[in-house]
Amino acid sequence: LAKQVRGSREAAPFDWKNGIRVKLGEADIGQLLSLFNGNLPLEPDPKKEDLLIFHKNPQTDGNKIIKIKKQARGYYLKVSVKEGGKSDAIAVPMGWDDGELVRIALTRGYEILLGW
Repeated sequence: LAKQVRGSREAAPFDWKNGIRVKLGEADIGQLLSLFNGNLPLEPDPKKEDLLIFHKNPQTDGNKIIKIKKQARGYYLKVSVKEGGKSDAIAVPMGWDDGELVRIALTRGYEILLGW
């Protein structure tokens, strides 16, 4: 995910250079697909996320976290990173259509990864 650069009334470009990148493993992709396919049990507490993916990096004593909460009009996605004493986070609402596109991309990417 990348933040949009602010300061202009025109369409703001994304700051891809300083975006947060999280390497997803097979289990992570499975969890995401379970959520987007509607198979993951949802958390009844509206203040808690439905999906939490946590990656700890022992080399940098840092971590990366993905949190997703299903909402009435889609999903709320938050990705955060803590490395080298610095932290950053990006949070975005996702509509149902965005969730469907992510689901399709993850499914197709997984098929390519497995050589199907």
